[in-house]
Amino acid sequence: MTGGSANDHTWPKHARLLRRVDYVRAQSGLRLSTRDLVVRYCPATGAGPRIGLTVSRKVGNAVVRNQVKRWLRESLRQRKSEIPSMDVVVIARSTAARADFWRLDAQIETLLHRIGERA
Repeated sequence: MTGGSANDHTWPKHARLLRRVDYVRAQSGLRLSTRDLVVRYCPATGAGPRIGLTVSRKVGNAVVRNQVKRWLRESLRQRKSEIPSMDVVVIARSTAARADFWRLDAQIETLLHRIGERA
């Protein structure tokens, strides 16, 4: 494999929100939003940041939802080092279905910057 390690391209289990209780705890934290995304976050329970994604059926059919999730994961992967040590849930609004990667990527960048300022 060339161009970096496999760790550069994956989110290990310890860096993901996997249980409902983790999502609920993050939902009770602070909130930031943009045109297509809402971010809820709270201090992390473990070491390092943990990420969760929510893309509901309001966004579109399965094909659209999976595309939005892939774009969000890629944008977050590129900014792993910028994510503060928090539990972060990224929620896609229904308008995310009409967005392209670059618009969602710019919004992720803005939201992470704002979280970093508040942290």
